[in-house]
Amino acid sequence: MQKEEILEQEKAIQENSGQETSISVNLLWFSVLADHRGRRSEQITLPGGARGTDLVDRLSAEMPIVRKYRNFIRLAVNQEYVDASRPLHHGDEIALITPVSGG
Repeated sequence: MQKEEILEQEKAIQENSGQETSISVNLLWFSVLADHRGRRSEQITLPGGARGTDLVDRLSAEMPIVRKYRNFIRLAVNQEYVDASRPLHHGDEIALITPVSGG
C-alpha cells in the first residue's frame, strides 16, 4: 500500500467515523522493530476511529521491516493482547510485538 492510499484511507475513516478527527497513542516498539526504528517508544497521531489494522497498514507503508513481519506482529493495547480489528482510542498504549526465540 502506497503512502497516498493510506492518507486517502485515513481521510475516509475520519469522514465516516463521526468521531474525533484525530487521536494520539503511545506506540511501543520491541525486538527487531525497535532496532530498525531506533527507539523503543513514540507518540503517533492517527485519525479518529482508526483500528489496529489501520495502524499496521500505515507503519507497513513507512517501514519495510514492518511489512516483512506484518503477518507475525501481535498487537497489545493497554497491556492486553487484542485482535487487530479493535478500535483505538486517544491515549492508548499500543505494543507491536514480534515473535522471539531464545535458548
